Amino acid sequence: MVGRGPSRWSHVLRWRLDPPEVEPVAWFAGRLYPRRCAVSADGSLLGYYAMAGRPPPWDSYLAVSKAPWLHALAAWHWGSSWHWGCEFLADGR
Repeated sequence: MVGRGPSRWSHVLRWRLDPPEVEPVAWFAGRLYPRRCAVSADGSLLGYYAMAGRPPPWDSYLAVSKAPWLHALAAWHWGSSWHWGCEFLADGR
């Protein structure tokens, strides 16, 4: 789950179902787009689209990290917000 915190920050939350609880995990100095994020089928990876307001190439980018953290295992520069976001296929790609 991705939420908005103070105006220039985004917050990642871990939502556990058994037992039901929501746990705060990571803050991001920028904007994460929840509708452009995805979690892999096994729940181990988080793909996200971020705009950080930094100089290129880290102004806007796609990244994959170990869920629910935001430390990128891989990242790709994306020059604008015109992007469909992240998606994991059923086979894990």
